[in-house]
Amino acid sequence: MELMHSEDRPDVLLIAAPSTMESRFKSTTSLYKPTEPLGLLYIAANLLKHGYSVRFIDFNAEGIALPEAISLIEKIQPKILGISCLTQEAYMVEELLKQVRHTLPQTPVVMGNVHSSYFFDYYLKNNLSDYVVHGDGEETMVALTEVILSKGDPKTVNGISYLDSEGGSVTTPPNIINDLDALPPPAWELAKIEKYKASFYYNFQPDRTRIMISSRGCPIGCTFCTIHDGKKVRFHSAERVVAEIQHLVDTYGTTHINFQDPMFLTRPSRVRDICNGLIDKGIKIGWACEAHVNYAREDLFEIMKKAGCHTVFFGLECGDDALLKNIGKRTTVEQGKKAIHMARKYGLKPVGFFLLGVPGETEALSQKTIDFGLSLPLDMAFFSITVPLPGSQMFKEFVENDKRFDPYNWNGFSNTGYFGDKNPEWSPPGLPYEKLKVIQANGMRRFHLRPKMILRHLWTLRRATLHDFKAVLMTTWMTLKESFASRPTSS
Repeated sequence: MELMHSEDRPDVLLIAAPSTMESRFKSTTSLYKPTEPLGLLYIAANLLKHGYSVRFIDFNAEGIALPEAISLIEKIQPKILGISCLTQEAYMVEELLKQVRHTLPQTPVVMGNVHSSYFFDYYLKNNLSDYVVHGDGEETMVALTEVILSKGDPKTVNGISYLDSEGGSVTTPPNIINDLDALPPPAWELAKIEKYKASFYYNFQPDRTRIMISSRGCPIGCTFCTIHDGKKVRFHSAERVVAEIQHLVDTYGTTHINFQDPMFLTRPSRVRDICNGLIDKGIKIGWACEAHVNYAREDLFEIMKKAGCHTVFFGLECGDDALLKNIGKRTTVEQGKKAIHMARKYGLKPVGFFLLGVPGETEALSQKTIDFGLSLPLDMAFFSITVPLPGSQMFKEFVENDKRFDPYNWNGFSNTGYFGDKNPEWSPPGLPYEKLKVIQANGMRRFHLRPKMILRHLWTLRRATLHDFKAVLMTTWMTLKESFASRPTSS
């Protein structure tokens, strides 16, 4: 193998590992769409801003399998290897790192993202990583790169964990970035942007759809969620958001934006300023966002529609107030109902996300959640089986209180919530996973096979590509087959 000359070696190679998500979708593989790893692209941009050379490879999006990925990393010989790790990819990441340690034993490895942050001790003490970054990684990675390349002292870098000379874990004070506008935009130029195609259903030109994050943090504290970097929400300014959208439109021909902020509506004045900025500059773009029902407002929905918003995703979760309280949602069924009708009133497509199998749930309450979804004028509904992800409050409580709960059985926490063939590590007493799958399949069938929903889906599909149209037909067939097979038979 031809290795790179020392002067061509990048200071930092940032990678997204090969994925197992596609195989987890089983019969619905054609619907799996890898999304841009914005966290890595933000980190890359800040490293470039400070004069470091950076390469970025998304092995997942590029369809590069593990053996080829290892060979490519070995050929590049980066001075530092940075890798993001979510629970869904934990086993693949571990296998990759074991081989990297064998082929490039002197290369410092830095891990980031929620899973590695929670299990930092595991990765450090099993010699899979030299450093783990916690929380915001942009400033931390710049400081850590300087320390590594200059052989400095890592204790001067905030927001990391590492092993000291005696093998003990050291965690430095956190580094939270309050002024998000001080960060450069993601380094899109490093990514093979044509590899990212959003789901066509709400993005009628999937290859021209980009994702954005315009704020960080969440004040709610739902027990199933892994966003736990404090209750404070930090925002990009409206001017920065509009400028970034303009850049994506001008440079990449972007026609749709999916905002992935969990709390996009939290600051109403900023939402209005973003909308007015898009309108005043004549930026013709479709966009979608997530919203908590507590922040639904008629004046916001009205101007969002005028500014190009077409879809709002609501985490409704449950059809019972006691269950909502159990998961720390801080909302009610009635508030959810009001928010959905409000969005529909202003011509927005409301999409509802629901959880089945939350703590305290019974089969009757599961059916109540499905009935709640059926009662709403939703454009789409997803009934997901609850997965207590590492890093969430729910996960921590189970680790502490349920001795049967194995926190290292990562396959048990790696289903997508909609599809997957791995039994989860936990389900409510009296509601085994097999039963939840039956309830889930029946709920999806009852929601989507209503005449009005069939007509709505067909109307949407008129804009789909032939590939996506075939994918939906296959997925619909397999879902129906599974759901009807799951129906209880009369004796």
